[in-house]
Amino acid sequence: MNISENAIAIVGIDLNIPGCQNVEEYWNVLVNSIECIEDVPKDSISVDKTNKSGSYIYRKSACKDYDKFDASFFGYSRHEAKVMDPQHRLFLQSCWKAVENAGYKVSKLEGSVGVFGSAGYNTYLINALSNDNKYVEKKGHYDILVGNDKDYLATRVSHKLGLKGPSFSVQCACSSSLVAVHLACQSLLMGESDMCLAGAANVRVPTEVGYNYQTGFFMSEDGHCRAYDDRGTGTVFGSGVGVIVLKRLEDAIADDDYIYSVIRVTSVNNDGDRKIGFTAPSFEGQTEVTQTALSLENIEPESIRFIEGHGTGTVLGDPIELNSIKNTFNLESVEANKDYPCAIGSVKSNVGHLDAAAGVVGLIKTSLCLLNKKIVPSLYFSKLNSKASFDGTRFYVADKVEEIESSVYPARAAVSAFGVGGTNVCIILEEPPCIEKNEDQSDMYLAVVSAKSEGSLKGMLDNVKTLKEKNNIGSIVYTLNSKREEFSYRSFLLFEKSKDKLSYHIVKESDIFDVRSQEELKYSMSFNETNNSNWKELYLKNAIYRRQFEDWLSALHEAGYLKFSELSEVEKNKESAELLKYISRLAFADSLKKCCSDIHFDNEILERYLEGSLSKFECAEEIIKNKVGKESKISEGNFVIEDVSEEIFYCTMGRAWTSGLKIDWEVLFAESDKKHRPAPTYEFEKERYWFEEDNSMIWREKKVLLNKVSKTINAKQFVFGKNHNLIEAVNKGLKAKNIEVICDEKWEQLSEAFNIDEFAKIVDVDKLPKSDLISLVFVINTDEMLKINETFYKYLKIFQWISKKIPANKKVVPKFVQVKGKDTNLFTDSMFLEGIISTLPKELPNIQIKQIICDSINDTVIDEIVSYDDEIKVYIEADNRYGVSFELSNSQKNSSLLKENGNYIITGGTGNVGLLFLREITKRVKANVILVSQNYNEKLLFESQNDKEIAIQDVIQQSREAGSTVEIVQVDVSNLENWNNTLNQLLQRYGKVDGVIHAAGKVGKAMDFIGDVSLQVIDDYLGAKVKGAHEINKVLLDSKFDFCIYVSSTTSLLGGIGDCVYSGANAILNQMAKERDNSNGSVFAILLDLMPRVFADKYVSSDDSKVKKLLEGQLTQEEFSNVCDSIFTNVNGENMIIAKTDFEERYLKEKEIRSYSNILEQEKKAVVKSLSEYKHRVRRVWKQILEISCEENINFFDAGGDSFLAVKVIAELNKEFSVSLPIQFIYEFSTIELMANELYESQKGDEGDGFAENYSDISADDKISTYVVGMAGRFPDASSIDELWNNLLDGKRSISHFEKDEFENVLLAEPDGKHNKYVGARGILQDIDKFDFGFFGISKLEAQLMDPQQRLFIESVWNALEDAGCINMLDKARIGVFASQGISTYLLNVLLKSNKIKGDYNNVAVLNNSPDSLATRVSYLLNLTGVSKTIQSFCSSSMVALEDAITYIEKGKCDVAVVGGTNIVVPQKSGYIYNEGSICSETGDIRSFDDRADGTVFGNGVAVVVLASDSWVKKNRLHSYAEIVGVGINNDGSQKASYLSPSVKGQAECVAEAYSKAGISSTQVSYIETHGTATHVGDPIEITALKKSFKCQKSNEQMCAIGSIKGNLGHLDRAAGVTSFIKACLVAEKRCIPPLVGFEKINEHINFEETPFYINKEIVNLDKSKDIYVGVTALGVGGTNVHIVLKSTQNEETASDNRKKCIIPFSAKCEESLVEEKKIFTEFLMNNKVDIHKLAYAMQMKRKDFPIRESYLVENSEELVEKLTRETRKNVGKKINTIIVSNYMSDKSLAITIQKLLDEEQWLKESVYDRFGFDDKNVTSELYEKHGKDILKYCINNSLKTILSDDIIVVFTDEKQKKNMLIDERTICIELDENVVEENSELKIQPNNIGPFGNILSEIWQSGIDVDWEKYNNYLFMEHIHLPGYAFKKTKCWID
Repeated sequence: MNISENAIAIVGIDLNIPGCQNVEEYWNVLVNSIECIEDVPKDSISVDKTNKSGSYIYRKSACKDYDKFDASFFGYSRHEAKVMDPQHRLFLQSCWKAVENAGYKVSKLEGSVGVFGSAGYNTYLINALSNDNKYVEKKGHYDILVGNDKDYLATRVSHKLGLKGPSFSVQCACSSSLVAVHLACQSLLMGESDMCLAGAANVRVPTEVGYNYQTGFFMSEDGHCRAYDDRGTGTVFGSGVGVIVLKRLEDAIADDDYIYSVIRVTSVNNDGDRKIGFTAPSFEGQTEVTQTALSLENIEPESIRFIEGHGTGTVLGDPIELNSIKNTFNLESVEANKDYPCAIGSVKSNVGHLDAAAGVVGLIKTSLCLLNKKIVPSLYFSKLNSKASFDGTRFYVADKVEEIESSVYPARAAVSAFGVGGTNVCIILEEPPCIEKNEDQSDMYLAVVSAKSEGSLKGMLDNVKTLKEKNNIGSIVYTLNSKREEFSYRSFLLFEKSKDKLSYHIVKESDIFDVRSQEELKYSMSFNETNNSNWKELYLKNAIYRRQFEDWLSALHEAGYLKFSELSEVEKNKESAELLKYISRLAFADSLKKCCSDIHFDNEILERYLEGSLSKFECAEEIIKNKVGKESKISEGNFVIEDVSEEIFYCTMGRAWTSGLKIDWEVLFAESDKKHRPAPTYEFEKERYWFEEDNSMIWREKKVLLNKVSKTINAKQFVFGKNHNLIEAVNKGLKAKNIEVICDEKWEQLSEAFNIDEFAKIVDVDKLPKSDLISLVFVINTDEMLKINETFYKYLKIFQWISKKIPANKKVVPKFVQVKGKDTNLFTDSMFLEGIISTLPKELPNIQIKQIICDSINDTVIDEIVSYDDEIKVYIEADNRYGVSFELSNSQKNSSLLKENGNYIITGGTGNVGLLFLREITKRVKANVILVSQNYNEKLLFESQNDKEIAIQDVIQQSREAGSTVEIVQVDVSNLENWNNTLNQLLQRYGKVDGVIHAAGKVGKAMDFIGDVSLQVIDDYLGAKVKGAHEINKVLLDSKFDFCIYVSSTTSLLGGIGDCVYSGANAILNQMAKERDNSNGSVFAILLDLMPRVFADKYVSSDDSKVKKLLEGQLTQEEFSNVCDSIFTNVNGENMIIAKTDFEERYLKEKEIRSYSNILEQEKKAVVKSLSEYKHRVRRVWKQILEISCEENINFFDAGGDSFLAVKVIAELNKEFSVSLPIQFIYEFSTIELMANELYESQKGDEGDGFAENYSDISADDKISTYVVGMAGRFPDASSIDELWNNLLDGKRSISHFEKDEFENVLLAEPDGKHNKYVGARGILQDIDKFDFGFFGISKLEAQLMDPQQRLFIESVWNALEDAGCINMLDKARIGVFASQGISTYLLNVLLKSNKIKGDYNNVAVLNNSPDSLATRVSYLLNLTGVSKTIQSFCSSSMVALEDAITYIEKGKCDVAVVGGTNIVVPQKSGYIYNEGSICSETGDIRSFDDRADGTVFGNGVAVVVLASDSWVKKNRLHSYAEIVGVGINNDGSQKASYLSPSVKGQAECVAEAYSKAGISSTQVSYIETHGTATHVGDPIEITALKKSFKCQKSNEQMCAIGSIKGNLGHLDRAAGVTSFIKACLVAEKRCIPPLVGFEKINEHINFEETPFYINKEIVNLDKSKDIYVGVTALGVGGTNVHIVLKSTQNEETASDNRKKCIIPFSAKCEESLVEEKKIFTEFLMNNKVDIHKLAYAMQMKRKDFPIRESYLVENSEELVEKLTRETRKNVGKKINTIIVSNYMSDKSLAITIQKLLDEEQWLKESVYDRFGFDDKNVTSELYEKHGKDILKYCINNSLKTILSDDIIVVFTDEKQKKNMLIDERTICIELDENVVEENSELKIQPNNIGPFGNILSEIWQSGIDVDWEKYNNYLFMEHIHLPGYAFKKTKCWID
């Protein structure tokens, strides 16, 4: 097979689009002509009434489960998942599945894997904000940014999947995903990546809605996309995701990958301005991109059998595309067209327009067509668009399924995508190489399936079961088994071929197992004399077994046991045949061992053989001799193998795998077809995550499966209990584990009348070894009915005794084993335990309680009793352990429990909580409410006039006014007799009670420490709360009711110091509600945090340190009202936890405080001798700082760490291990395991060698040589590059500081003053509201709707192209645009809040502010036809764009590239809230690398550079700032502390790659412009990475300065990278290093000793005689790193101009701009030495000519400055049309004048010589005298015609004739006077001029006639120089 070296294979696919969620479903949709655009129910949405000109179309195109996500799979919290754009979520999941579809394990991916992705505009965030969603404000804007910004799309995938190749987002609207594919292909071809993921996601929110149709817009009039049809009126936009996996074709073939199709070539361009509008398509642009694609690989047009078009069905777009297709793909003759027909189609007719994902979805369709050799129809086609014609062509629109017939050419197809803004892509695909389809030889297959959760596993099993319908599943099963990650939840299926051989059936489906909760299995091999006939079938079908069987025959034959070695002979011999029973099983065991080396048998002989200590002969002899076959007893609990068969073999393998053993699938499939084939991919959990307020504060408890116990405590166990049988069961189980048990019969007596002295005698502390723990086991049977208050007190007395009698260094571990009885009573010993467990360890740290709840005593319970882990509450169900977790409740609201005229009792009715509920009930219904109060009746309450009583009266009165009746009943609920009587009276009076809210209790919290608690205190708190609830149960709840709500507290689960009794009492309520039967009505507890207050509460004081924390989570009245919506619909009676903060996080934090690992910490440090000790001590440090215990492999930052806590951890580690670790250590080694390993290994003195050697094999062909030729920008305090450089040299800080009262209109959450505060600081720009819209031909309204980021960027691009000398080459060069833009805060904070932006203007606003349109808008406005793309990778975005541009230039795909970034946050003076641990500075200053550094400050800015190839620079004589000689780019992957953290390894590898490509050593680098964000952690990490990459030799010579521009300007986000790059270029050009601003003392975690690095506080001038090398780094959040190496250039000295005076032209589009331009040039010339001839060349040749003009003829820059400040020569708009020449000279004088003129105007001399036959040898003064007048006429008349754009009449006359002529302002008079020439004076028309020509041209040009300066300067070899750019008019463009 002939393989093109540029061919790329598509080896993996995944998608989720409307109507289909996988490739098979997609193909089914295509071949069956299914439309997936659906109707929207008309009553389900509200129509947008602002659309006055159209109608509403009830049609949608939405992918399934767009709102679902498997957060836990990727390690995201609920909050992170909820704030994450669903586009990101879908893309992440799809990338995982695409890798699986390609046949690879994500964890096993090797080499460089790149990610190139795109997302649609983030309507998820837009809609949340525009709807004033409080969730956004509550969760914080930084979290929202990380979850939603497009920059994070690709890097998030790289981080979560651990991919280290290039990773960035691509944005160019509809063509984005195909551009991503193009970039991925380029990355592969360059060797930058070994595999790439490319694709896009698009989710439009709201999704389940239609749209407003408006004539002339993109959208379809009838909700159908009729691509290419004459009835087409537009498209329907939709949601979906598509991802493909790409590899080089030769690699894919070598790796035996499944290949869907082959990408032969990709091509990208931009329309420029060759169209009617920015959003319109271009025939020329589309034609060029397709023609380029064909020509790049010399692909014959006739080989293209199918074209998947853009096909939007629009009136304008379809005809342009169809005509473009004809222009490119049509053949020369009608006959040829007939021979090679070509179908056209568009998948948009099936699924709609998926925006950013549209291209890749079309590409996938086309791949499937080539794979299946079928063309599928385009829907709704009947008649071709009337504006196009296929007559005589080869084209037709596919309207049916047809086969792709074989041809002389491989089957090929083209795919196109055309982005709004003009970026066009064409990709040509080819059918895949022939795939061998080997038929399966096996009749049975074992398929194993695993997942991270049980739900996912069940979903995957359902998918795998569908394989039974296939007739060839061997390769699919091989892929499932060997090419998938192995997770904890596991199951297996056994397929057997059906009798018809056409399908399979499932003969075995295993249970679901969790490997974490299983004991090690041992296998029992039965040798009993049972039916033994099945082994023969296994022998015949299974090659592994057959080989082992024959080995056994041979071995026993050689040993003399068998007479024959052939099976057929053995079977004939009766004696030998008897041995086959043993051989069959021994061979079976051998076969199992071959596939699973970890498998073990309980047969000692068999184990010895398998371990190698017995030979086959010895094993057989022992088994036969010992008559193993006679044994009947099989070890209990093992996996028993009683027979030998094919089914048993595979089931045994499956069970081994589900128990956690490793299976060698390559061995198992050794004899099968082992090719990878697409198989079912992971089935993610589908949990909804969406911006909603409804249930965001309601949590519920859930059980979670735990791993089996792995660690035990070998301590004496004291067992107490009343049930003899249970005690005996526990004793027996403990003694079986050789645990010493003490049990005294006196405990039964103690249970009746507790005596602490008797207890003390049993637990004799003095007799225990000093190091032992005291382990107490209390066995409780919940059938036992006890007095709850006395039982409560009994246990508290035990704990009081412990606190007083047992030394603090003793560790007491009480375990309560609660055995559920048959009849569970409401009041049991167990009810208060949860409250004790949560509180006790806070007061008594040496006591740690564990609660074990079980049905009976079994081995798992015994293991739990002696276990050592961090669980404090465990449920034992059969053999499984379950812990407790909490999750937000997603329950749907049911019908309300409240009803009109219902009767409701509220106990504690005049308290705060009671009154809140009164208000909420009467707000919803008119009801009869009885307020039960201990203190008030109606008279007492309303006679009182203090503030509290008035507040109570107001609530009651409001309820009555709303129509409800409110009765106040005074009774003490804790007085059971009175309370019982009251309840009965109420029942009698009202007949029925519909609902009860039990909020009574002792006012305030107990605040009694355990040591002081008395029985009276317990009685007081249990009285009203618990006893009162008991009476409610007895009296009211035996009859039908609607609800009974027990008001409890979150303290019952979280505990608190002094809250033991309070927590216990509420825990009892919780348990009562759980145990209550809900058949009569819904009974549940609500566990509340601090509620809003109706009246001031003396028990809730903000000065109370305990309450301060509670106040952070206090609900507002509105929040409580929202919560009540769910409370009053809780028909299922499930307890509800009400918490506005993350309750799961709070519980885990409290749980870790109470954990066993906290007990077992050693108080004294010991000499570390083992790795395990290192791990233990590191864990202890983590726990000390984080206040939680962590698993070994959890990331520090995922565990709650931040940069400040990181500093503390490092300090503690340094003390703990007597080392000096830098702060970056925690980023390099971010888990306990990594830290411990590194510390342990460091004892050996091993040091890393750096990373530079990894790139030592880079060839000379990979060397880079691209030049920086232009730059421009807008920066804080600098509107130009010159101002920026001057500010840098002056060490100027340009970060503005402002007070809160200066903040512009912006919403900021209120700081609490302690943990966060306002910081008014930012780098801001001037005139961001100004824009010269007229210059670019944009209307003012469009400009107002455009993000200022784009407006200033466009102006800067123009200035940069001017600076580069390329502004006149826009239509002559292939100029690409590579750009990045920050999130549009103008859209969010200005446009969406403006009343002027309504209806269709809203769409325009979104388009004009989308980052997608940034690059393409530039291309359109400036007519740039090279590739145009927006690239996003957060902070490194613009540097990634640079790397991409360099690649395009080096590959010859661009001559010139415009690269830049823009970041403008509005309002500018918004400041920020500083939070401890964030990356932002507390002081508002940036001090990079300084010891005072406390973070960064963000700023606004725009930065643009222009790059050009070496040949282009030389050809066009461009000035260059620097040469780019090396580039490194990568992604950290997962090799770092967290997604947002930097990585030493990733940065170091990136930097090393750049310098290796540059081919220079570290000693040659003079300066590095770093990322330098001034974070206390980030700065040291960056320096560490530099040290590693430089492989620093030990040297004290410091030759490389380190700096960062961020200290001057702030962090400019998307513009930061190019801004740093500009500074680095200027350092290289000017050979001068500015000082580092704000630096005084080096960061304590940075050590420059023995490195080449230093920081300069003053200006450093570099050697001008040698090459200067400068590096610049950008590090993107998410891990995309870029480093670029620059080299100084020597701009060539150019020939000097012969003229003494030069014409300096100035022009502008308006007078204001011209005036400003003259001012700017005046200042520039005064501060810079400029060669006047170079200035003239640059202004004439490298600038655009505009209508408003002034020009000056000057001899030097000083003269020009004088004239600029003195003269104003305004053009009046009338062009010169006549020149009158009067000659008063003698022939001799004229000859002298002409000779002087020709010497200075060389371009005329050659023309005159040709015309008159002169040459330098024969020309004389006599000749000049003879021909002087003719030469003069020729010079002025004919030569002007060659260089002027307009014709001018030239008249030669004498003085008399002149007097009779009409001379006006359009006439130039030239008088040649002999005296003038002799005096070397000037012409009358212009003083100080040496001759006529300069004056003539200056006047003519200024009048408006263009001069061909190139012809005029034909002999000038000037080089372009840097000058100020165009001065744009500053017109306000802002929506107020």
